[in-house]
Amino acid sequence: MIDPDTILWYTQNMYTILLVENDRDCAREIGDFLKLHGLEHYLETDASAALALLSHKRYDAVILNGDAVAADIRRYLSKLREYCDAPLFFLSAGAAEEDAIRALDAGADDYIRKPLRPGELSARILAALRARERYLRDSDEERAVIEMRGIRLDPIRRRVWVRRREKSFTRREYELLLYFMEHPDQPFTREALYRAVWKDEAVGGLATVTVHIRKLRAKLEERPGEPELISTAWGVGYVFRSEGA
Repeated sequence: MIDPDTILWYTQNMYTILLVENDRDCAREIGDFLKLHGLEHYLETDASAALALLSHKRYDAVILNGDAVAADIRRYLSKLREYCDAPLFFLSAGAAEEDAIRALDAGADDYIRKPLRPGELSARILAALRARERYLRDSDEERAVIEMRGIRLDPIRRRVWVRRREKSFTRREYELLLYFMEHPDQPFTREALYRAVWKDEAVGGLATVTVHIRKLRAKLEERPGEPELISTAWGVGYVFRSEGA
């Protein structure tokens, strides 16, 4: 049993876990144990539908029945990581060492063999969340909450409020918004944004930047068709305006 102080820590931090499990009995067992230890979760039985959820909603950890995507683990986890950088727990009935290596190499943070022990899974999740909390606090210790034009961004919690309402952003959307808000009124080319946020050379990635700008505008702007926050800097690219025109 996890100690009460740990449960209180989790409850106060209000984290949410996505459980992707198509075995109803296993999902029920995991879900009951998560609830017992104060862990809020959402169940999705289809792996493809889980990707759709992650594309527009933020979760703080993901538990994935890897057997459902065993045919193409690398492709699936690569897509999942586009949306989410939260701790990922990969559940599998595979007993071979190669199975664990393949999942961890593809992007999983932890590999847990079935039949699993739900109590151990809950403890591992809590440990991972605490470790992530420490990492984010240490790496962003000099980053204060940023507030600008009705947007409040907390770099420690990686949470965003738009006109006092919290909104969910994918991993790349969040990182792009953070970069903009840390460099207000500075115009950037699409190439510069791609290098800064995607950490890569802008080869074939410029369309991705355009798509993410459009998604950010849809979530931030009162009139996305007439953007005032993320404006087009003609002849350059894009700029986040700290003040209205």
